[in-house]
Amino acid sequence: MFRKLVSGIFFVLVVSVVPAHAATRISSGTLTAEPQGPPPCPGRIAAIQGEQVRLTGDGFAPSTPVLLRFRCCDDMLIELGSVNADAAGSIDTIIVMPSGYTVPELVGVSANGLSPETNTRRDLIAEVLVGPASFGDGDSDGIPDYCDNCPATSNPGQEDDDTDDLGNVCDSCPLDFGNDLDNDGLCSDVDTCPFDPNNDVDGDGVCGDSDNCPSVLNPFQVDTDGNGIGDACQTLPTCSDGVDNDADGLTDFPSDTGCSDASDTTETDLAMPCDDGIDNDGDALTDFNVTGTRDPGCGKYLLFAFSENPECDNGIDDDGDGFTDWDGDFGVSQPDPECQGFGFGSSETVPEPGLWVSLGAGVLFLSATGRFS
Repeated sequence: MFRKLVSGIFFVLVVSVVPAHAATRISSGTLTAEPQGPPPCPGRIAAIQGEQVRLTGDGFAPSTPVLLRFRCCDDMLIELGSVNADAAGSIDTIIVMPSGYTVPELVGVSANGLSPETNTRRDLIAEVLVGPASFGDGDSDGIPDYCDNCPATSNPGQEDDDTDDLGNVCDSCPLDFGNDLDNDGLCSDVDTCPFDPNNDVDGDGVCGDSDNCPSVLNPFQVDTDGNGIGDACQTLPTCSDGVDNDADGLTDFPSDTGCSDASDTTETDLAMPCDDGIDNDGDALTDFNVTGTRDPGCGKYLLFAFSENPECDNGIDDDGDGFTDWDGDFGVSQPDPECQGFGFGSSETVPEPGLWVSLGAGVLFLSATGRFS
């Protein structure tokens, strides 16, 4: 609801709350809070507890009451009374900033009233950063310690070029908002690799945080198998490196059917829609995967995964029974019961085959309770 106060003695946030039955046309409105005395922290604090604050706003129905409220600290709500909008739908009134909460604190003052549209109310909110009535000033620069961006070093101008709430005079990196995020002793405005503490240790012109071989010279970043490890530092072929490079739950030859042999440089197979690393049917799910998120169109067993988009994953009620796909076409309709069997189903008209394996005389039998599509 509130927006951080960056500069100025006040900041305005406009929110319109509209009931479901209200008119849809909404006019604009504003609410501004302005302290009536000099703010204790110029450019930062708008008011102090107990100080008078002037509220001005517009966008209300003419000559109607507007309720004023004080909001703070998640659960504090104080009614400040009401004021009538004038003939132009504007308000101009004085309130006293309540106390009873720990400061400094960013609070809100709201004006709630009818908008010019029938049955429509709006809630306009002005943010105010509130400070205490008394405060110390350890560096004697005229800025209270609680809002001084360099409380131990005098800086009456409060200059802060990188807007990190540390004044330039006490900021080790006055032009670096992150203040040397990689802790290499170099501020980001002069650090060629601001997220790499080793600053391109292999000298190939690619910072270590994005180098696919951070300690081996490879300026062209060649990665034939696309596994994130550059060819220059990959000692073993992808299909014998012990890594599930395509994240399908299968690792290396012969387990991963995308590997033609142990020297293959990729675990994907472009000839297999369910193992090519591509979202072929555009449903944000890719390939067969026995361990994680996968495309249900590829089934439970890669042996039978011919396509990512069979009948039970094509968004069409193929058999006209009012039910669609294994998932109801992303919940648009009810799932088709015929798609809930083996492999999430490749046919909506006949239940999918069950799979059983029988070892007898060294022969493997497949028995189907339905049919294959």
